[in-house]
Amino acid sequence: MEATAKHRTGTLPFMSIRLLEDMCVNPKSPGVMHELHHDYESLFWVATWCTMKTERDIAPKLKEQVQTAVTKWETGSYQTIAWNKKDVLFGSELKNLPVTPRFKHLRLALKLFRKLFVEANEAVLDNDHRGSDAEVLREWITHSKIKDMIAKAKASVGNQA
Repeated sequence: MEATAKHRTGTLPFMSIRLLEDMCVNPKSPGVMHELHHDYESLFWVATWCTMKTERDIAPKLKEQVQTAVTKWETGSYQTIAWNKKDVLFGSELKNLPVTPRFKHLRLALKLFRKLFVEANEAVLDNDHRGSDAEVLREWITHSKIKDMIAKAKASVGNQA
């Protein structure tokens, strides 16, 4: 199904990678339909951003590290922002993100959440034309899988206490 909106709106740090990439390729009219899995990815970006930006009283050095990290999701071309986000979601940058002390216990949840997208991306790469990329993503990134991930993260945090 083709996207019908003539424009795309969103907050860059929270937009999904695929939508950012589509904005590079199709700047005047979206070529990728905005779907639920894009919103789930946005939730990942919001949660990750919150672990860095919502605690106000942090050390100046940590504050600088946080600002450097989130600036990569806010400035530059859409393609540059997408590449920076890919480093977090599919590369090794998640472990290097500066999480504030109040939210350190959420690192595991972010790792588990990230794992959903990594597995979905691998399924897209291994697709062998069984369906469109969007169909594969719809199958892999679901509400129930996110709920299971949250439950697993909560249980792990409870076991650490």
